[in-house]
Amino acid sequence: MSWPWFSRGLLVALTLLAACQPVPQPFLSDNPLRDHPLSLPAAQAGVQVRPVTGAPDPAAFAAAMAAALQRLDIAAATTSANRDSLLLDARADASPDPARPNFMRLRLHWSVHDRHGRLRGAHVQNARIPERAWRGADGATLARLARAAATALAPHLDDMPRAQFTPPPLLVHEVLGAPGDGAQSLRKALADALRRRGYTVADKVSAEAIVLSAVVRLTPRGTAGDDVAISWTALAPDGTSLGTVRQANRVPRGSLSAAWGRNAARAASAAVPGIVELLGRTRDRVPGTSNAPAAGRSGVASPPGG
Repeated sequence: MSWPWFSRGLLVALTLLAACQPVPQPFLSDNPLRDHPLSLPAAQAGVQVRPVTGAPDPAAFAAAMAAALQRLDIAAATTSANRDSLLLDARADASPDPARPNFMRLRLHWSVHDRHGRLRGAHVQNARIPERAWRGADGATLARLARAAATALAPHLDDMPRAQFTPPPLLVHEVLGAPGDGAQSLRKALADALRRRGYTVADKVSAEAIVLSAVVRLTPRGTAGDDVAISWTALAPDGTSLGTVRQANRVPRGSLSAAWGRNAARAASAAVPGIVELLGRTRDRVPGTSNAPAAGRSGVASPPGG
């Protein structure tokens, strides 16, 4: 059975245990990548990447572009900019490639404006990609297109804030309380999702790794279904709690009692944006992390994506 609520009706909240400001309120979203509940820090400018017009999944493409900019140490997010932030818009024009069956010709128009509408930079990107990858919003394909565009646009963003952070490895340690095979499936799915976002995922506890653990709570609600809550907690290498990302919604009765299958991947994908934001906001509280990007590694304001 599919798990529509993690891709359609996600309720997410993030708690920073040592935060000095109010915790962002949870929200109801049709797409967790489009309506991320957390924003850039209030005092920080950056780039707000808006949904890509004409793309099969405008929000996913925008998220891939934000991640690509982050890899270049440019503060970027898909939501909630401030008055000093730049706005990155894009339009995708796609058509069948007459020279290659089952391929698309893609032309992407990227433009960067300030809050007054003044053009800061533009880039036209041409590509030929498999039709199935484009129409299915294949993550690897979107990431590859976004990286090429981000590299071309970076010179127009030279005065944007640069992050100085090399993320440590992550260990997905344990999942407690999950029915069925959720403990194994969720661990593997989250590890895979983090690797796709550019993180190094460790196989065992180490002196450098941040440890991620989850607690799953399922509450039967009669014929209405089962209420499911998942709390992902991050611990610094010294055992300090960095915070918690929470997911909650209702699923069909008994739908998680056996093999989770693709449901685990959907749950993990929905959790990753909050975990990425959590780690980005707590980078100064992680003992032993570098304050300068290492050669060949990603230095990012909100850790890597894509």
